[in-house]
Amino acid sequence: GWWGTEVVQRLQGAHEGPVYAVASLPGGELASGDRRGLVVVWELGEGAPVASRNVGEEAEGAGLEPPAVRALAAALPVPGTEPPARGSVICGCADGSIREVLLEESGAVEVWIQAHGAGELWGLAPHPSDPARFASCSDDRTVRVWAADQRWPVACCTLSEEARCLDWHPAGDRLAVGLSNGAVLVLWAETLEPAASARRSHEQI
Repeated sequence: GWWGTEVVQRLQGAHEGPVYAVASLPGGELASGDRRGLVVVWELGEGAPVASRNVGEEAEGAGLEPPAVRALAAALPVPGTEPPARGSVICGCADGSIREVLLEESGAVEVWIQAHGAGELWGLAPHPSDPARFASCSDDRTVRVWAADQRWPVACCTLSEEARCLDWHPAGDRLAVGLSNGAVLVLWAETLEPAASARRSHEQI
C-alpha cells in the first residue's frame, strides 16, 4: 500500500508472475489477480493471503493456460437474495469472459459471459438444419458451437494454431476447420473432438 509517495506495506508470497488487477473489498480486505488466472484475497492488517482461487481451473484440467485476470471488482449483493458470507469478486479475463468467484471455502467460480478472446473473428457458419446453432472460430485458437437462443457456447475447444475458416458437413454432425499453417481439421460437432486431419497447403487456408 501507499501513503503519499511512500510504500507502507508489501503483499508478497502468493503471485508468481505479473499482477494485472487489484480491488478493495468490504471489511478492509484486498483482492488481486494475475497473469495465470489466480485471484488472491489479502488481509491488510497482517499482510497475508487468506484465500485464493484460480478462475480457469477447467483450462488447467485440459492442459491449457488459464486466462489472465485483467480487471477485478467486489460484487454487490443482489436485492432479495442472500449474499455469500464472505462475498464474491467479479473478474474480467483476457479470454473475453466475465466470472464471479465466491470467497467462501468452496471458492466456486461461475462464468457469466463467454466470448472469443484476443484477435479477430475469422469464421462463422450457421448449422445446415438447426437455426438455433452456429459455429465460430478466431485468432484465439478456439472453435465454439453456440446455442443462439441461449447466447451461450455449448461446446468449445482450443487448437494448436489460429483458425481461419470453418463450415459444417451437410449432415450437421461435423465441422471442417482451416488453420493458419495450411492444415484442415475435421471435428465432431457435439464434442469438438478430432475426427480427421489433413495438410493441404503450406500457407493458411
